[in-house]
Amino acid sequence: MEKMQHKQNLTNEIFRKLIHLSSIWVPLSLFFIPIGFMQAVFFTLALSLTLFDSLRISKKPVGQKIRKFLNIIKLNFIYREHEINNLSGATYMMISAALCSFIFDAEIFIISFSILIISDTLAAIVGKSIGKRPIYNKTLEGSITFFISALIISEVLYVFMLQKIGYSLTILVIASAVTTLVELYSKKFKMDDNLSIPISFGLILLIYKYFMHYN
Repeated sequence: MEKMQHKQNLTNEIFRKLIHLSSIWVPLSLFFIPIGFMQAVFFTLALSLTLFDSLRISKKPVGQKIRKFLNIIKLNFIYREHEINNLSGATYMMISAALCSFIFDAEIFIISFSILIISDTLAAIVGKSIGKRPIYNKTLEGSITFFISALIISEVLYVFMLQKIGYSLTILVIASAVTTLVELYSKKFKMDDNLSIPISFGLILLIYKYFMHYN
């Protein structure tokens, strides 16, 4: 019975992460569409999802109807336990996209959100499926996967985007390591990692860019 429950939990997690992975359109959009236009898109989606979640968790009749409908169409499982009475990860992601699009330039936004979507997905799947060594509420295997994938993503994008504006590979290693720790301890500090991951990685690059410019 316990083995079956673990298998079901893993299946649910993989499905959630596939939905998470589909959000790759967020950073990819900035390759083709001006960031000014996408700021409006991200802000509108963030506002809409925040409103929906506020209604979903409401104790009023409208909230009960939404929860009942989600249960009928078998989509209630996409919400983790801590999201049942709070904003969902999807809502936090769009809030994060709206916020980061105003703080960072397009290059930093693309790399930070690519790491959020790809590295976080890989880390969760590896941690849930083969993770054996727990660290806080995650696993060593998942954290290693996050770090390695973040480093690969950042260095690939470095070749295509960042090299021409003066970033070094060393700062990408540092940013990947720091963001891995941020992802690991986000829950401890009651932060949603859809916010903490792109903001932490992006801020390191932004600070580095600032000091390189003025030195």
